[in-house]
Amino acid sequence: MRRRVLVVDDDPDSTSFLEVLLNGDGHDVRTARDGATALGVAAELRPDLVLLDLGLRPPDGFEVARELRRQERDARALLVALTGYSGEEVRQRCRDAGFDGHLLKPIRDFEGFRQMVRTLAMSEAGRLF
Repeated sequence: MRRRVLVVDDDPDSTSFLEVLLNGDGHDVRTARDGATALGVAAELRPDLVLLDLGLRPPDGFEVARELRRQERDARALLVALTGYSGEEVRQRCRDAGFDGHLLKPIRDFEGFRQMVRTLAMSEAGRLF
């Protein structure tokens, strides 16, 4: 199934890689390299999935996630932190900001990642809750 995916990361290599991978699977992919741009793209795209880096310049990924949750109208996007930050404190902050999942980058399990996008469901390894 074709998904609308928003990839938000200030690292151009990471953004480009995910864009190529997801476009290759037939998804409609848009990218943003900062939080303010991401909010505008999300309003237009109405994504099914948002892959959001936490370490953006202000607004950071936590702030962007909270704003995305406030702006949602009809459908609820799967919101996944895709980040190098780990640990229980980070996962709790993700939960508090409205994320559905937390994945460490770089992605190593490509098939598992693709399955997540296809089904819009996190595996147990990536679940926050």
